[in-house]
Parts: sequence; structure tokens; C-alpha cells
Amino acid sequence: MKKSSVSLQVLKGAEIQPYINIIAELRLLIFREYPYLYEGNFQDERNYLKMYYQSEKSFVILALDGKKIIGTATGVSFDRTPPEFRKTFSKNKIPIEGIFYSGELILLKEYRNKGIGSRLYEELEKLIRGKYKKIAICELTKTKKDPKRPKDYVPSDIFWSKKGFIRYRQLTMYTPWKEIGGRKKIRHTLVFSLKDIK
Repeated sequence: MKKSSVSLQVLKGAEIQPYINIIAELRLLIFREYPYLYEGNFQDERNYLKMYYQSEKSFVILALDGKKIIGTATGVSFDRTPPEFRKTFSKNKIPIEGIFYSGELILLKEYRNKGIGSRLYEELEKLIRGKYKKIAICELTKTKKDPKRPKDYVPSDIFWSKKGFIRYRQLTMYTPWKEIGGRKKIRHTLVFSLKDIK
């Protein structure tokens, strides 16, 4: 597989709906990996992803190797995100007007570290530049001493800091989910980062 063999397809608003199942399947597969170790279910994923196809202020970019969807970048205007996202900003007196939320940037493992993730993100930023003032991402945080952390794990914040994002520790929210093999949901810490795109 060559980097040049992967093409990108941009979808907006209602165009996204036919692809929701495959995006849900990608999320369930990839978020089983560390650090998420997420044991989700298909219907919950479909419900979460509704915010993309139910809004005209959204984009999904598919990465395709031939006809195979091997990754995606998703995003939506921050005012269309779940209430707990917006509450995190409002309690810190940070207005959400002019902020675009970059939701997922995911790739199948065999397609990583080939520049495809950068292509996906740069295409998303190009689509919203001039329409929004800032772009936000939200990352799960884990300590370096986490016993479940693989020896070869590379934190995603390295990628995002290279793209110009700054982490705001005060923009922290807590979300419960069940980890693989777990019996009950446990609380996870997620932190937002922002980048100016004026």
C-alpha cells in the first residue's frame, strides 16, 4: 500500500448518513485499542454519530484504499456537540461561538504512520478555515505509569501538538465507559485542546 493509493472523499450533512454503520464499526474496532480499551456497542455508536448527519454544519472525510474505507476524520460545529461537551466550556466561561469540533481521526493500524492521518486532518482544516476561529479536539488522558500502557505506545498529543494544538487542563470532562473485560463502567478523564485557525 502506497500513501498515494489512498484517496479522500468529503461528505457533508445528510450525505454522511449512508456511511454511519461503517464509521461506527471503525470506532468500535479502533477504540478497543489502548488507551481507550472501549467495550462499546453498535447502537450507542449509531446514536452518537447522529450529530454528524443531522447537522449541515458537519463534515466527514473518508480515507479509501480503492473502495475500502480505512479511516475517517469527522467534525461538527461545537454548538451541535453533546451537552456535556458544551457544559465543559460554559462552566469555564469560554464561548463556543466560532469553534469547530474535530471528533474522530481514526485509521486502521496497518495504515498508520504513513502521512494519511495528516492528510485527513489538513483536509478538514481546509474545509472550515475562514468559517471558524478555532478548532477543538478532545483526548483521553492516561498516566505514563498506567500498568495497561503498551511499551510501544505513542500518545496522540504528540501528533496534535505538531499540528498547533494547545491543551487546556481546565477544559476537562469525565465520561464513563466499560473497558474490555471489565464488569462495570469506570470514569475516564478527557481534556480539550484548541487551535486558532483565523
